[in-house]
Amino acid sequence: MTWASAVSQLAAIEAGDVSPSELRDQGIERCERLDPQLGFLATDLFDRAPSGIPMLLKDAGQEIAGTPHWVGVAALRDAGCRSMSTTPLPERFEHAGFSIIGKSACPPLSNGVTTEPPGFAPTRNPWDVGMSVGGSSGGAAAAVACGAVPIAHGSDATGSLRFPAALCGVATLVPTAGTIESVAPAGQPPSPWWRDFVLARDARDLELMLGLLAPESSPAPVVARQRRASVLDHDPELGMVVEPECRQAVRTVAALLEDLGWVVDERWPPALDSLWQRVGAALGVVSDATRPPVFEWVAGRLGRRLTEDELPAEVFAAAARDAGRSTEDRSKAGATIEAVVAPIADWFREVDVLITPATFQAGWPLGIEPGVTQCGTLAAPFSLSGHPSVVVPVPLTPGRAPVGVQIVGRHGSDGALLRLLIELQDCFDWLAHRPDIFA
Repeated sequence: MTWASAVSQLAAIEAGDVSPSELRDQGIERCERLDPQLGFLATDLFDRAPSGIPMLLKDAGQEIAGTPHWVGVAALRDAGCRSMSTTPLPERFEHAGFSIIGKSACPPLSNGVTTEPPGFAPTRNPWDVGMSVGGSSGGAAAAVACGAVPIAHGSDATGSLRFPAALCGVATLVPTAGTIESVAPAGQPPSPWWRDFVLARDARDLELMLGLLAPESSPAPVVARQRRASVLDHDPELGMVVEPECRQAVRTVAALLEDLGWVVDERWPPALDSLWQRVGAALGVVSDATRPPVFEWVAGRLGRRLTEDELPAEVFAAAARDAGRSTEDRSKAGATIEAVVAPIADWFREVDVLITPATFQAGWPLGIEPGVTQCGTLAAPFSLSGHPSVVVPVPLTPGRAPVGVQIVGRHGSDGALLRLLIELQDCFDWLAHRPDIFA
């Protein structure tokens, strides 16, 4: 059942065609075979893995007591640091019949848009091993894309599920803020921006997981009117270049929705116009304020003070900036962000979904320092506003990774977004597209 979805594996267990322990062992065998080529594992958990459908846990905010926990920081690995307690989400995964057979790689402190943490091997893209998998849930996306596991946990604050899904040609959902209990990594304070979920090849696996983790969430409603979609295939914020391939993928999804009976137009929330000029400084203040707790957390795990080569230099710089600010400065910054993004929710009263590029480049090589030029400006605003979104893998070129398209929905429309994603999957049939490394 190498390429089988979690839904299919669950059905096979119920039919008696395969045992949970056999599925776990098959997942372990695939990880042992593929990880040396791709580097998607931070550490394996083969010895403790219970029977069940194999999956990975991102080595970030979620923890399992007694297991290695490094968050992409080599000093924590070298000190042999292990988690002291278990967070609720991995318990819920395994209670539902999944087997966490390993922890997936992420950049240092789960912060960055490529998964190349210093002191570790880089995570390589299954479609082209010279290319990045994105970040910060890069190890998870690579493991799913190559067929090592059908589903893998990840997390997202400003694109960390969406960027890897887009680069690796898999699907994901960023749930509405507050839908699923989430944990920010490395001692960062709780934030509605930080949202845990999973990546999968098959959109039906995302629907399965939403039902398991958020059974109280509303199912997709029966729509008795024409559905409305808006298209945004450029950057209204900074005027940055969007690669033609990314724009083509957006147009392909829009054309298909029209064929399916949607009303499609070209507009976007006015709040996106020049958004970064209005919130950029405030976001910097809020982001900087997360760094002092990180120092305390890492130092507490190590049992000593940190040296300047043990965390990225920007972390030290951010903490120094924060030291010169007051509680009032931080509160004002948070209020500024909330005021700027609040009108986005009002805009969605007239539109069901907004279709945008998931990234501004379809891929970027390992070894560079990628940033907003590559990942773009259209993921973070919907993190700040708390809206749900999915990534649609759109196959454009045989032998190359499908190109990711972001579809954003209203607050609470998670179920409807996943039903739409399943509808698009049935049309595009991206499951038929597999990287050569799979063979």
